Amino acid sequence: MDRQTLRKKQNKGSALRSTLSVNGRVQLRRRHYHSRGEGNVTPSDDLLDVVHDTISLATRQLCCQLNRASRSFEMTAQNLKKAAQLSLSHETVRQAVESDGKAVLEQSRRGQLGPTWHASQCKRPDDGRSLVYLSSDAFMAPTITDAQKQARRRKVLDKRKGRGGRKHRLGPVKRGTDQRYKEFKAVMFYDHELEHKHVSVTRGDCRSAGRLMSREAWRLGFAAADQRVGNIDGGPWIINQIQRQTTSLQDTPSQATGNGPAHRICVGSQRDDPLSAIPGQRLAHRQRADGESMPCCASPGEG
Repeated sequence: MDRQTLRKKQNKGSALRSTLSVNGRVQLRRRHYHSRGEGNVTPSDDLLDVVHDTISLATRQLCCQLNRASRSFEMTAQNLKKAAQLSLSHETVRQAVESDGKAVLEQSRRGQLGPTWHASQCKRPDDGRSLVYLSSDAFMAPTITDAQKQARRRKVLDKRKGRGGRKHRLGPVKRGTDQRYKEFKAVMFYDHELEHKHVSVTRGDCRSAGRLMSREAWRLGFAAADQRVGNIDGGPWIINQIQRQTTSLQDTPSQATGNGPAHRICVGSQRDDPLSAIPGQRLAHRQRADGESMPCCASPGEG
């Protein structure tokens, strides 16, 4: 029934729809309807998949999970074939993974993708007080260069030459990076037992990482924790960005976990700011392998 005209919709016949699920490809025959107010609609498609995608949600999740440990989308397609007996081209895998990644980024920008835990939930097993660690680091990640994108387009054009029939027009080639690897910065929040972990990544500079640190601390309720500890490996830019977001830092000698030298910075109990700290300005230090103590930051304004 058309809600605008209150008339019965016209039956436009049925057609097959093919959807790739984790159990294989499924074909369903569903019926189309037409009305002047709503146009062509297929009510059963909304019950099957809200986004009307030909690849099921579970299959897209499997593509994303397998792609995390793959060097390329070709390897992901091969692993998908071996692990789940699902045949997808590397181009279809690429579109599925990038589409889900863009959707996650858009939800994060709109504030629709919130954390699954709060700082007040991170209780220590010995005294019951909440303890949350803050850590940050930079890492190198592979990217697709502009030369690689041009090579991929040439390969696609060569394949299209051997195909007959009408071909749709290809869109412009998106510009790639100038280097194979680019630096990214990660901000991590976690509890003592590593049961709660929250990781955010930015491709911006150290100031972008500082803003990300402050935003995620507010979303997690970092100020509500009884104890807040910064597990820092001594990078000057990390200390400087923490100092930009806090009133001060107090260093406490202790051994930090992880690979290489690190230092724990205990953050105070003031809760008026997500990353507020104990009064008193002190530079954080880390212990070098030879035992000499060296400053991690020169001044709060650097970095």
